[in-house]
Amino acid sequence: MAESFLDATRVSSAITSSSSHSQRWLLLKAQAELEEGLLSASSSTLARCMEDGPETILSLAAVEYRAGKYSNALEKYMIAKEIMGKLPMLSYFTALCHYKLGQYDLAMDLVDGIIAVMREEQLGTDNPKFWQQESTFVVEAFNLKAALCHEAKQYHAAKDVLKELCELHDDENLDTITIHNDAIINLEKDPSVGMQKLSYLLSNASFPPETLGNLLTVYVSHGQEDAAAELFESNKQHIKELIPPELYAYLNAAILSFSSPHEAYSMLETLVAKYTPRLRASMKQLEVEAQASSSPASTSRPATASRRGAQSLADATQAYATLVEDYIPILMLQAKLHWDKKQYERAEELLCKSADFCRGNDSWRLNMSHCLLAQQNKYEECIQYYELELLAKEESETDLLKVP
Repeated sequence: MAESFLDATRVSSAITSSSSHSQRWLLLKAQAELEEGLLSASSSTLARCMEDGPETILSLAAVEYRAGKYSNALEKYMIAKEIMGKLPMLSYFTALCHYKLGQYDLAMDLVDGIIAVMREEQLGTDNPKFWQQESTFVVEAFNLKAALCHEAKQYHAAKDVLKELCELHDDENLDTITIHNDAIINLEKDPSVGMQKLSYLLSNASFPPETLGNLLTVYVSHGQEDAAAELFESNKQHIKELIPPELYAYLNAAILSFSSPHEAYSMLETLVAKYTPRLRASMKQLEVEAQASSSPASTSRPATASRRGAQSLADATQAYATLVEDYIPILMLQAKLHWDKKQYERAEELLCKSADFCRGNDSWRLNMSHCLLAQQNKYEECIQYYELELLAKEESETDLLKVP
């Protein structure tokens, strides 16, 4: 699932009256261009601003973030921190960049810090709603923490985080981000309520951009083909802007699979062909980083170099894991098309082709178990896979060949 929370482009509040009139005008112009998606124009406008001004640095970071250049954005937020100090805004934006880079521990430390400050200040104030001030970034921190817990498959922890946030709000006037994340995280508990919440958000002009893709994915995974097809068709003018190309291709194939399985299978094969070389390259990079990290020479390197090596290994690990997670729904949908025709052996063969990439993935192991069980003559192999699942102690149940 893709969590949604405030993206790191809210910089207009940092434009202070101490800036000159022309500087403020340029910064506001750059902000307007950024919000319209005119990244090059925004960068050009910012090039005319004071290069070392904190507002300029924040605005440049926002442009980098919007362009998906999270490392560059992080670098600029760190520079802004040196100038402006440890503001909640900068802690949150820094955490958000770490999250996008897959550096979850670093992101969690920062959001925990924001929440800890809120709890301390709450004890010494007569205003219990002080945390709702925009400058505290408490709501954003709670939502990001929930996303981090969910990413780590700590589902109960994610629910507890959002429960605390909703209690702070007294369940009133919840922002769209919190409603979205609450719907996603509690989806297994009551899918119909989750669907209703996501549908409600789509009627809101400021709905989180992930809402459309998530609702379509939920409809597809719960067999709501008519609702999925209707939503897909009625949002064609927005869908390609809000959904990444590969997710769009997957959803298109998933919806088509209800009416034309053969054509959908061909589309999925095209997607698999695109993913396979990327998976191999990512796996190779992970092996290289792992070998470099474990080599005798690595133990005698300076501390800074060792940290860089450890971070490179962590980044490669996360990049590979993310790629596998993106690939799994495509593979599972292919397997499901065989399963629906009772072609259990072909489903097994299909899953075996991706064993090198997916062997450690919970959905892959569980669905391989189902395929072996359905053939009624491979019980020993089947038991081995089911035992692995029991050892994994998954917190949520998975249906037969469920599309994640």
